[in-house]
Amino acid sequence: MSRLIKWVLGIVAILVVLMVAAVVLVPMLVDVQQYKPRLEELVTKQTGRSFTMGNDIDVSVFPWVGVRLSDVRLGSPEGFTATDMVAVDQFEVRLKVMPLFSRRIEISTFALNAPKIFLERRKDGRANWEGFGKTDARDGEKKPAAEKSESKDSGLPIESLMVDSNSR
Repeated sequence: MSRLIKWVLGIVAILVVLMVAAVVLVPMLVDVQQYKPRLEELVTKQTGRSFTMGNDIDVSVFPWVGVRLSDVRLGSPEGFTATDMVAVDQFEVRLKVMPLFSRRIEISTFALNAPKIFLERRKDGRANWEGFGKTDARDGEKKPAAEKSESKDSGLPIESLMVDSNSR
């Protein structure tokens, strides 16, 4: 029996070493900079606003799954004074690992460093924070109000929220 236990422990040890090696090596071997243009394009398309980020992109997979972006900017629509609606020196989000195995997303940290948010309403009543995404060709038509959800689930739990104004 001791021989079987040694084999099982050996296999478990090898699997643990391979998992640790993958967690350590993947962030070093994968060039996340190559995904920057695609991510900027995707966010721009989904929001209908210009989106840019700096070259400092960090991705981590252990001890948490997370991403840190620098110089993040989301533009205002055309016709508004401020070019950017939101500008953040550094944005960081960390996810809890264990809930991911059960297909749930739980945010452990959501941090904004030196955020600058420019909210503006024009004389015609339009605001730069309204109308995200693609606009409907029938802007004049009223859309029915969405039904209120009876769910008590917030949808995206955040354990820690940090906003640092960087004004020291």
